Amino acid sequence: MSEGLVELTVHDIAAGGDGVARLDSGRVVFVPRTAPGDRVVARLTENRARWSRGRLVHVRSGGAGRVDPVCRHFHACGGCGLQHLDTDTQIRALERGVTETLARIGGARIPIRPIRPARARLGYRNRVTFTLRRSGGRAIAGYHRLTGPRLLDVDTCPLAE
Repeated sequence: MSEGLVELTVHDIAAGGDGVARLDSGRVVFVPRTAPGDRVVARLTENRARWSRGRLVHVRSGGAGRVDPVCRHFHACGGCGLQHLDTDTQIRALERGVTETLARIGGARIPIRPIRPARARLGYRNRVTFTLRRSGGRAIAGYHRLTGPRLLDVDTCPLAE
């Protein structure tokens, strides 16, 4: 394998939506756009004291909850970080994220009501977040890229109303 590339098996989804894997040493690696059960090749892009971050290079084999994203901008856009997961896997990840956040930050171990999926798979979002940039003395609003500071030119978003 090339320098900086690692092969990983994703075992969970973190509260922010990144896949969670471990190196052979036991070190945690967060890799966006991965699913539990995925066997992936990732490039390590950031090393902190207790964890690393990687960028997905290739999915060798997909986990049971992986689906093809419906949006053609998915691989470049910074929004919709769970669109590559089926509905059940998304809901389980979101419920676990809420429960773990309440426990970690608030010290509270309380049961939460089950999250219900939207009635429609597409066109259900009534709120989106835009990034603002200044260019040539004007403000430009747009979707933010998954990586880098530039805006992404998105002509349509299948999840927005």
